[in-house]
Amino acid sequence: MISNYFKLVKVTNVSDHIGALDGIRFLGICLVILQHTFYLGLMLCDNRITVLRWLREDWASSVMQSGDFSVDTFYVMSSILVTYRGLKEISRKDGKLSIWKMYLARYIRLTPSYAMVMLISVGLNSKFANGPRWPDYFTSTKILCSRTWWAELLYINNLYPVVSMDQVGRVSVRTVSLL
Repeated sequence: MISNYFKLVKVTNVSDHIGALDGIRFLGICLVILQHTFYLGLMLCDNRITVLRWLREDWASSVMQSGDFSVDTFYVMSSILVTYRGLKEISRKDGKLSIWKMYLARYIRLTPSYAMVMLISVGLNSKFANGPRWPDYFTSTKILCSRTWWAELLYINNLYPVVSMDQVGRVSVRTVSLL
C-alpha cells in the first residue's frame, strides 16, 4: 500500500505533458458537476420559488448561473491540445498534416465512450432511482435517443431536426465542436 502511494504521488516530468491543463480540467469538471447537481435538484424540488429568489439575490449563486462558462474551459483545452498535436505532426512529417486522419482518430477515440453514455442514458437510467417525477424526467431522453441514436453516433444530430435536446444531445454538441 505504501509503495502504491509513492507511485501515485511521484512527480515525473514528461515532455508532451502540459501540466497547467490538469488544474484547469479539475476546476472545470468540479464546476460542471456542481451545476448539473444543482439543476437536477432544482428540476426535482418543490420550492422552486425560494431557489429562484436565492438565485436572484445571493451573489454566491453566480457560480450556478455562470456554470455554462465552465464548459468553455474544455473547448479551450481541446483547441490547445488539437493545435499542439497538429503542430507536432507537421514538424514530424515535413510540413504535411492529414486533417482526415486527425478526424478519424478523434472519432474512433470519442465514439465508444459516447455510445456508452447513450446506452446508460437510455437503458439503465430508469434503474438508478425512482420517485414520482423520475420516470417523466427520463422518458423524454429515452424517446428522443431511440429516434436519433444514429444521428448522435454520426455527430450530425445538429443537422437532424429534433424538437428538443436532452443531456446526451448537449454532450454531442460539445463533442462535435471538439472534433
